[in-house]
Amino acid sequence: YFYGRKIEGAEYCSFEVSVFENSHGSSEWLARDKNNLYFRGKVYKQADPETFQRQWSFYFSDKNYVFDDNLEIIDWADSSTITYNDEKYFVYDKNGVYPDREIKIKWADGETFEKVGWYYYKDKNNIYWSSSIVEWADIETFEKISYEYYKDKNFVYFTGGKRVEWSDPDTFTKHGRIFFDKNWIYPERWLFIPWVDIETFKKVGWDFYKDKNNVYHWSSIFEWVDVETFETVKNWYYKDKTLLRNLSAQ
Repeated sequence: YFYGRKIEGAEYCSFEVSVFENSHGSSEWLARDKNNLYFRGKVYKQADPETFQRQWSFYFSDKNYVFDDNLEIIDWADSSTITYNDEKYFVYDKNGVYPDREIKIKWADGETFEKVGWYYYKDKNNIYWSSSIVEWADIETFEKISYEYYKDKNFVYFTGGKRVEWSDPDTFTKHGRIFFDKNWIYPERWLFIPWVDIETFKKVGWDFYKDKNNVYHWSSIFEWVDVETFETVKNWYYKDKTLLRNLSAQ
Protein backbone atom coordinates (compact mmCIF):
# COMPACT_ATOMS: atom_id res chain seq x y z
CA TYR A 1 0.00 0.00 0.00
CA PHE A 2 1.03 3.62 -0.61
CA TYR A 3 -0.66 6.09 1.77
CA GLY A 4 -3.52 3.66 2.25
CA ARG A 5 -3.95 2.95 -1.47
CA LYS A 6 -3.30 -0.55 -2.74
CA ILE A 7 -0.44 -0.79 -5.25
CA GLU A 8 -1.88 -2.81 -8.10
CA GLY A 9 0.38 -5.50 -9.56
CA ALA A 10 3.06 -5.32 -6.87
CA GLU A 11 4.86 -8.59 -6.13
CA TYR A 12 4.79 -9.07 -2.36
CA CYS A 13 7.89 -11.22 -1.83
CA SER A 14 10.36 -9.05 -3.80
CA PHE A 15 8.89 -5.61 -2.98
CA GLU A 16 11.47 -3.13 -1.57
CA VAL A 17 11.21 0.51 -0.50
CA SER A 18 14.50 1.57 1.12
CA VAL A 19 16.73 0.28 -1.67
CA PHE A 20 17.14 3.79 -3.20
CA GLU A 21 17.96 5.56 0.06
CA ASN A 22 21.63 6.48 0.55
CA SER A 23 23.88 9.30 1.78
CA HIS A 24 22.67 11.52 -1.09
CA GLY A 25 19.01 11.44 -0.09
CA SER A 26 15.96 9.36 0.76
CA SER A 27 13.42 7.97 -1.69
CA GLU A 28 10.21 7.24 0.17
CA TRP A 29 8.22 7.71 -3.04
CA LEU A 30 10.22 5.06 -4.87
CA ALA A 31 10.02 1.28 -4.59
CA ARG A 32 10.56 -1.77 -6.78
CA ASP A 33 9.92 -5.47 -7.04
CA LYS A 34 11.27 -8.04 -9.49
CA ASN A 35 8.95 -6.79 -12.23
CA ASN A 36 8.52 -3.03 -11.89
CA LEU A 37 9.65 0.29 -10.49
CA TYR A 38 7.00 2.21 -8.52
CA PHE A 39 6.77 5.98 -8.16
CA ARG A 40 4.22 7.45 -5.77
CA GLY A 41 2.42 4.14 -5.60
CA LYS A 42 2.08 3.59 -9.34
CA VAL A 43 3.99 1.47 -11.83
CA TYR A 44 6.60 3.51 -13.68
CA LYS A 45 7.19 1.69 -16.97
CA GLN A 46 9.89 3.97 -18.43
CA ALA A 47 12.55 2.76 -15.99
CA ASP A 48 14.29 -0.59 -15.74
CA PRO A 49 13.84 -1.76 -12.11
CA GLU A 50 16.95 -3.94 -12.09
CA THR A 51 19.44 -1.21 -13.10
CA PHE A 52 17.64 1.83 -11.66
CA GLN A 53 19.79 3.68 -9.11
CA ARG A 54 20.20 7.03 -7.38
CA GLN A 55 23.10 9.10 -8.70
CA TRP A 56 22.67 12.09 -6.37
CA SER A 57 19.91 13.84 -4.42
CA PHE A 58 18.02 14.99 -7.51
CA TYR A 59 19.07 12.52 -10.22
CA PHE A 60 18.63 8.84 -11.02
CA SER A 61 19.63 6.56 -13.88
CA ASP A 62 19.08 3.11 -15.32
CA LYS A 63 20.65 1.33 -18.28
CA ASN A 64 18.73 3.53 -20.73
CA TYR A 65 17.99 6.96 -19.26
CA VAL A 66 18.87 9.67 -16.75
CA PHE A 67 15.93 10.97 -14.68
CA ASP A 68 15.35 14.04 -12.50
CA ASP A 69 13.68 13.73 -9.08
CA ASN A 70 10.21 13.84 -10.68
CA LEU A 71 11.34 10.94 -12.88
CA GLU A 72 11.21 13.11 -15.98
CA ILE A 73 13.62 11.73 -18.57
CA ILE A 74 16.44 14.11 -19.51
CA ASP A 75 16.48 13.47 -23.25
CA TRP A 76 20.06 14.47 -23.98
CA ALA A 77 21.65 12.89 -20.88
CA ASP A 78 23.79 9.76 -21.29
CA SER A 79 23.15 7.00 -18.73
CA SER A 80 26.25 5.03 -19.72
CA THR A 81 28.63 7.83 -18.67
CA ILE A 82 26.69 9.40 -15.79
CA THR A 83 29.04 10.05 -12.85
CA TYR A 84 28.78 11.67 -9.44
CA ASN A 85 31.63 13.99 -8.41
CA ASP A 86 31.79 13.47 -4.66
CA GLU A 87 34.29 16.31 -4.11
CA LYS A 88 32.34 19.04 -5.92
CA TYR A 89 28.84 17.60 -5.39
CA PHE A 90 27.35 17.42 -8.88
CA VAL A 91 26.47 14.83 -11.50
CA TYR A 92 27.80 14.88 -15.05
CA ASP A 93 28.05 12.77 -18.20
CA LYS A 94 29.58 13.17 -21.64
CA ASN A 95 26.77 15.53 -22.70
CA GLY A 96 26.44 17.90 -19.77
CA VAL A 97 26.49 18.73 -16.07
CA TYR A 98 23.66 18.65 -13.50
CA PRO A 99 24.72 20.78 -10.49
CA ASP A 100 21.31 21.33 -8.88
CA ARG A 101 17.67 20.25 -9.02
CA GLU A 102 16.56 22.76 -11.67
CA ILE A 103 19.93 23.31 -13.35
CA LYS A 104 20.98 21.18 -16.29
CA ILE A 105 23.82 22.58 -18.41
CA LYS A 106 24.08 20.92 -21.82
CA TRP A 107 27.60 20.47 -23.23
CA ALA A 108 29.32 21.72 -20.08
CA ASP A 109 32.59 19.89 -19.42
CA GLY A 110 32.25 17.77 -16.28
CA GLU A 111 35.97 17.23 -15.83
CA THR A 112 36.74 20.95 -15.42
CA PHE A 113 33.36 22.10 -14.10
CA GLU A 114 33.21 23.93 -10.75
CA LYS A 115 31.00 26.25 -8.75
CA VAL A 116 32.14 29.88 -8.55
CA GLY A 117 29.34 31.37 -6.47
CA TRP A 118 25.56 31.66 -6.14
CA TYR A 119 24.29 30.05 -9.39
CA TYR A 120 27.58 30.91 -11.10
CA TYR A 121 29.67 28.05 -12.55
CA LYS A 122 32.56 27.63 -14.94
CA ASP A 123 34.40 25.01 -16.98
CA LYS A 124 37.27 25.21 -19.43
CA ASN A 125 34.99 26.69 -22.08
CA ASN A 126 32.46 29.04 -20.46
CA ILE A 127 31.11 30.92 -17.47
CA TYR A 128 27.52 29.96 -16.64
CA TRP A 129 24.74 31.52 -14.60
CA SER A 130 22.20 28.80 -13.84
CA SER A 131 21.92 26.90 -17.15
CA SER A 132 22.90 29.78 -19.44
CA ILE A 133 26.27 30.86 -20.77
CA VAL A 134 27.37 34.31 -19.55
CA GLU A 135 28.29 36.07 -22.76
CA TRP A 136 31.49 38.14 -22.84
CA ALA A 137 32.76 36.70 -19.54
CA ASP A 138 36.49 35.94 -19.44
CA ILE A 139 37.07 32.45 -18.04
CA GLU A 140 40.60 32.98 -16.81
CA THR A 141 39.92 36.12 -14.74
CA PHE A 142 36.31 35.55 -13.64
CA GLU A 143 36.02 35.54 -9.85
CA LYS A 144 33.61 35.98 -6.98
CA ILE A 145 33.79 39.28 -5.09
CA SER A 146 30.75 38.89 -2.86
CA TYR A 147 27.41 37.08 -2.74
CA GLU A 148 26.00 39.61 -5.23
CA TYR A 149 29.01 40.64 -7.31
CA TYR A 150 31.57 38.99 -9.58
CA LYS A 151 34.13 40.39 -11.97
CA ASP A 152 36.58 39.56 -14.72
CA LYS A 153 39.13 41.71 -16.50
CA ASN A 154 36.41 43.48 -18.48
CA PHE A 155 33.25 43.94 -16.38
CA VAL A 156 31.49 43.66 -13.05
CA TYR A 157 28.60 41.15 -13.02
CA PHE A 158 25.63 40.63 -10.71
CA THR A 159 22.71 38.21 -10.35
CA GLY A 160 21.36 36.66 -13.53
CA GLY A 161 24.67 36.70 -15.37
CA LYS A 162 24.14 40.38 -16.13
CA ARG A 163 27.04 42.75 -16.53
CA VAL A 164 27.13 46.32 -15.27
CA GLU A 165 27.73 48.52 -18.32
CA TRP A 166 30.61 50.97 -17.90
CA SER A 167 31.76 49.17 -14.78
CA ASP A 168 35.48 49.22 -14.05
CA PRO A 169 36.73 45.95 -12.53
CA ASP A 170 40.22 47.32 -11.91
CA THR A 171 38.93 49.91 -9.44
CA PHE A 172 36.03 47.84 -8.08
CA THR A 173 36.43 47.68 -4.32
CA LYS A 174 34.58 48.04 -1.02
CA HIS A 175 34.23 51.08 1.23
CA GLY A 176 32.66 50.08 4.52
CA ARG A 177 29.65 48.00 3.44
CA ILE A 178 29.37 49.59 -0.01
CA PHE A 179 31.01 48.53 -3.28
CA PHE A 180 32.15 51.11 -5.80
CA ASP A 181 34.43 51.71 -8.77
CA LYS A 182 35.53 54.87 -10.55
CA ASN A 183 32.21 55.11 -12.44
CA TRP A 184 29.51 53.68 -10.16
CA ILE A 185 28.54 53.09 -6.58
CA TYR A 186 26.61 49.90 -5.70
CA PRO A 187 24.65 50.58 -2.48
CA GLU A 188 22.04 47.84 -2.91
CA ARG A 189 21.63 44.73 -5.00
CA TRP A 190 20.70 45.70 -8.59
CA LEU A 191 21.16 49.41 -7.83
CA PHE A 192 23.98 51.39 -9.45
CA ILE A 193 24.45 55.16 -9.07
CA PRO A 194 26.97 57.01 -11.25
CA TRP A 195 29.54 59.66 -10.28
CA VAL A 196 28.98 59.63 -6.53
CA ASP A 197 31.40 60.95 -3.91
CA ILE A 198 32.21 57.79 -1.99
CA GLU A 199 33.66 59.52 1.06
CA THR A 200 30.43 61.39 1.87
CA PHE A 201 27.90 58.91 0.46
CA LYS A 202 25.35 57.47 2.89
CA LYS A 203 21.82 56.14 3.10
CA VAL A 204 19.35 58.58 4.65
CA GLY A 205 16.09 56.64 4.53
CA TRP A 206 13.89 54.35 2.56
CA ASP A 207 15.27 54.44 -1.02
CA PHE A 208 17.18 57.69 -0.37
CA TYR A 209 20.91 58.36 -0.41
CA LYS A 210 23.06 61.46 -0.42
CA ASP A 211 26.62 62.66 -0.76
CA LYS A 212 28.09 66.17 -0.48
CA ASN A 213 26.73 67.09 -3.90
CA ASN A 214 23.29 65.51 -4.34
CA VAL A 215 20.36 63.64 -2.89
CA TYR A 216 19.45 60.44 -4.76
CA HIS A 217 16.16 58.58 -4.99
CA TRP A 218 17.21 55.13 -6.12
CA SER A 219 19.71 55.95 -8.90
CA SER A 220 18.27 59.35 -9.89
CA ILE A 221 19.28 62.74 -8.56
CA PHE A 222 16.47 64.19 -6.47
CA GLU A 223 16.08 67.76 -7.73
CA TRP A 224 15.34 70.94 -5.79
CA VAL A 225 16.36 69.80 -2.34
CA ASP A 226 18.94 71.14 0.07
CA VAL A 227 21.57 68.43 0.48
CA GLU A 228 22.87 69.54 3.85
CA THR A 229 19.50 69.55 5.64
CA PHE A 230 17.74 66.76 3.76
CA GLU A 231 16.46 63.94 5.99
CA THR A 232 13.63 61.45 6.18
CA VAL A 233 11.07 61.98 8.93
CA LYS A 234 8.89 58.86 9.01
CA ASN A 235 7.69 56.34 6.45
CA TRP A 236 7.08 58.30 3.22
CA TYR A 237 7.81 61.74 4.66
CA TYR A 238 11.03 63.65 4.19
CA LYS A 239 12.13 67.23 4.65
CA ASP A 240 14.84 69.80 4.13
CA LYS A 241 15.08 73.38 5.44
CA THR A 242 12.45 74.63 3.03
CA LEU A 243 9.76 71.96 2.81
CA LEU A 244 8.14 68.86 4.28
CA ARG A 245 6.88 66.44 1.61
CA ASN A 246 5.05 63.13 1.31
CA LEU A 247 6.72 60.91 -1.27
CA SER A 248 3.55 58.86 -1.84
CA ALA A 249 1.88 62.02 -3.16
CA GLN A 250 4.61 62.72 -5.71
